[in-house]
Amino acid sequence: MTQKRPVRRRLALVPFTYRRWLLSGKPYAFIYLAQEGKRCRSMWKTFGPEVVERCARRHPFHRPANWWRFDAPRDRRAGETRFDFLARHPELLFAWEKRRLLAQTQRLDQLTRFIDD
Repeated sequence: MTQKRPVRRRLALVPFTYRRWLLSGKPYAFIYLAQEGKRCRSMWKTFGPEVVERCARRHPFHRPANWWRFDAPRDRRAGETRFDFLARHPELLFAWEKRRLLAQTQRLDQLTRFIDD
C-alpha cells in the first residue's frame, strides 16, 4: 500500500516577498515590513511555528531571526551563544532536538571517559 503524499503547508501559499521576510528576517525583504508593527506580529503569529520548524529541520538547534525578535525569552546572558541559550531552555527545543542533544551529550561523555583512561 502506498503512503499518502504529505500535505503542503500553508507557508507555500504565502506570496514570495512575505515568505522571504518570514524565513530570513531581513528588513529589506519587503520595505513596509521593516517596522515591527501589527502586520509583522500578526504574520509571525500565523506562520511563525511553521517557519521555526522548517528552520530547525534544516539546521538543528538554530532558530530564525524573527523567532529571536518575537518569541525568544529575554533572559539571554552576556557572552552566551544561541546554542547554549537553547540548551539551557529545553522547553524551547523540539522533541527530536532533545533526543539528539541527549545522544550527543552521551557520546561526548563516553569520549571524555575514553580519553581520561
